Amino acid sequence: AATAFLPWWGGASWKYNIWEIWDTGAARVGSILFVLALVGVLTTWRRGPTKFFSIALLICLGAAFDAPPFAQMLHYIPLFSIAVNNRLAFAAALAASLLAAFAVDAWPEPVLGPRSSDLGSPADIEIRGLRTEDRGPIVILVATIVFLIATGFAIPIQLEHHQNEHYLGAMIATELLPLLVLLFLARRPRTATVFAIVFAMMLLQRVNEDGQIYPAMPRKTFFPRVPILAAMHGDEPFRFTGVADAMVPNSSAVYHLDDIRGYEAMTFHRLAETFPLWCTPQNVFFNRVDDLTKPFLSLLGVRYAITDVGHAPPDGWRIALDDHATRLLESSHALPRVFAPRDIRYGGGPARILNEISVANDYAATGWIETDDADQHVVVNGQPNITTRRNGSEYSVDVNGPHAAWLVLTESAWRGWKVYIDGHRIRTYYADVAFVGFYVPEGHHRLRLVYMPDSFLRGRAISFATLFAMAIFVVIRRLRRRGASRDTPLRSDRSE
Repeated sequence: AATAFLPWWGGASWKYNIWEIWDTGAARVGSILFVLALVGVLTTWRRGPTKFFSIALLICLGAAFDAPPFAQMLHYIPLFSIAVNNRLAFAAALAASLLAAFAVDAWPEPVLGPRSSDLGSPADIEIRGLRTEDRGPIVILVATIVFLIATGFAIPIQLEHHQNEHYLGAMIATELLPLLVLLFLARRPRTATVFAIVFAMMLLQRVNEDGQIYPAMPRKTFFPRVPILAAMHGDEPFRFTGVADAMVPNSSAVYHLDDIRGYEAMTFHRLAETFPLWCTPQNVFFNRVDDLTKPFLSLLGVRYAITDVGHAPPDGWRIALDDHATRLLESSHALPRVFAPRDIRYGGGPARILNEISVANDYAATGWIETDDADQHVVVNGQPNITTRRNGSEYSVDVNGPHAAWLVLTESAWRGWKVYIDGHRIRTYYADVAFVGFYVPEGHHRLRLVYMPDSFLRGRAISFATLFAMAIFVVIRRLRRRGASRDTPLRSDRSE
């Protein structure tokens, strides 16, 4: 909460060794926008959008601060129950900014407050003995006093934690001085000069406080092409990994590389059950790959691995390139993204399959297909010629063989994978615990493998239907207004 209302709380945003309570995801917007947001709430409360964003600001701040009851209530809502709700701090910042915009939009002549035409009769303007046009300056004055009191209590805490005195002075001045200027401008007419001064103060405040979090750098500085990565190539899709902490995951996406260590908010449970077979899971951050001899890496299609030059290639790996202190290793036993095991074991239940796959060492020899059969059966699988191409988020596969075959796609078998043979959809099965398996008849076939969940299709249909209904509503409303304006006779204004 302190970082939201006192942006200088906890240290400078550009310092590397910063206070542990500094939060770069705080809901801070600076004193100018925050005070204007309060003005917007108190002077435009009669408007529906103001009420909506005021409630949103309160709920999102509660979630960001882990404050009851909002943080706890969100845990009972689907999706919010598994999300990192502290990140709603960004939604709180957005709501505060919009409320501040409402205050600026309602800046009247000659005082701060909503236009009389927006408020109704003069009797409506009087609320609890305080006129609306007087509330804006009073809000700014009270907020300034509160900021001064909070600053007085916070400075000793900051100095106790060895924060720089000069930095504190500059940041406090950046927060408080604009409020004094804003208080002076609150009684001025709505002119371009007034708005320009407020906008300039806001920009200076944000640049001074947050301008160095992400300093501007030349474009060529980021993700340059380097020989060690350019050496990775293949006609068909492949995966790679880094040993230990080599090449932190997610940066690989910039180079269009498929890293098996990638991490996300939700993990496929069946894939997580295979983690002990190929990686060292970590509670936070990515899964470490420390041993390249794990057979499961071949099933995942790991063709390349990045390590340091002191790492000797294990059996089945060769040195592809050494570049300064970095070494690129290439595997000779990585399986294709879509392949046909020589033997197929189907049935037996997921628990038995997981036990058997945990002790296997050649996944090209045996594949497991999970069916409804209680007993396990072993059949010799066909060995067709398979050519796989990746087109964005889907695969195009050409299969040609004299015998039918079970094929395995080593993608996590989330519900939503669809397989089409010559345009006709077929059933998919769990293969090798966590992947996609399907049956292809003999002959030549063109396959299309695409991830397209039914829930996404339903949501897309609802979204388009809603947009269409909104468009119809707007058209009908405008036509009615035009008709009403034509039917309304002109009349002169007369006072009673």
